[in-house]
Amino acid sequence: MTPSILVVDDNQLYRTAFCRLVQLCWPAAQIGEAADASQALALFAQQPWDLIVLDYQLPTLSGTDLARHLRARAQAQGRALAPLILMSTQPDAATFARSIGAATFLPKPVDIAMLRAAVAPLLIVPATPQRAPLAPPPARAASPLTQIVAPASPPIDQLRASIQTIVDQALRRFPPANAPAIARPPSGALRRVGDALVQRGYLTRWQLVCALQANRALPEDARVPLGFTIAAQYGVPSAVLSALLLQQFSDRLAADPAIAPQFIGEQMLMEAALAPSQLARALQEQVDRYQQGSWVQLGDLLAWRAGRAPAPPNAARADRTRRNG
Repeated sequence: MTPSILVVDDNQLYRTAFCRLVQLCWPAAQIGEAADASQALALFAQQPWDLIVLDYQLPTLSGTDLARHLRARAQAQGRALAPLILMSTQPDAATFARSIGAATFLPKPVDIAMLRAAVAPLLIVPATPQRAPLAPPPARAASPLTQIVAPASPPIDQLRASIQTIVDQALRRFPPANAPAIARPPSGALRRVGDALVQRGYLTRWQLVCALQANRALPEDARVPLGFTIAAQYGVPSAVLSALLLQQFSDRLAADPAIAPQFIGEQMLMEAALAPSQLARALQEQVDRYQQGSWVQLGDLLAWRAGRAPAPPNAARADRTRRNG
């Protein structure tokens, strides 16, 4: 079965990244993209959909209100509404997902493992004469609003070269306080960020051990990536940390060009939807905000850079980061 999935999100950055993830998981999927409620309703009327993914915050009609409109139209046409997924950067929106009868809720940003776990059970639809006819249906011209998303693949060497330029610029701009443990790590060597900071002279081995012990002593729900804690406690420049986080990704690409992205920023680099310099600036801002006492999701910062203000950070999490920073 070829699944058809309708994705409704007014933020093009999020929508593009999410559709790329869907296409990676289900290469044959037909994906319809809508930027607002009117486009979603127009696409909904064109064909049956196996799954509908709605952003909670839409410009003219909220995702929850749009879900009610879609259900009413499906009932008027005498057909069942496809399973709904509600997405949001706001965890509290999960309550609204249940109230509208959504099959599940996905917090933004979404990684591949989370997407597969949430969507795969919803796409297991029993074959029916309508869904699986013996003869293929006649060809129909595609709507300009509907597109089949084809994955892009920028040259890996070019991507790694851009990342290396960012790393070299950051290290020249912010020289280390200590003598580097090694002059230049071997090309393509896999390095953890803490080890890379020690090797570059931005951190002593003792400081790294102390940071590791402090991080492990925290409750799991209060932890943040180790590099962020190190930057806050030992004054590592945010530009250096963000550059070395990109270096980690570049090292993994060197080891395996088909490596699965670990978060939305890496996925967007792989799909050429984001330049390494843009991701470096977003990571740097995330580090700076953590040092100021708040934790902001990277996806929110990327959305803000695309022209949409992020949701306020969760107050409880902000308090935890203030105590732990």
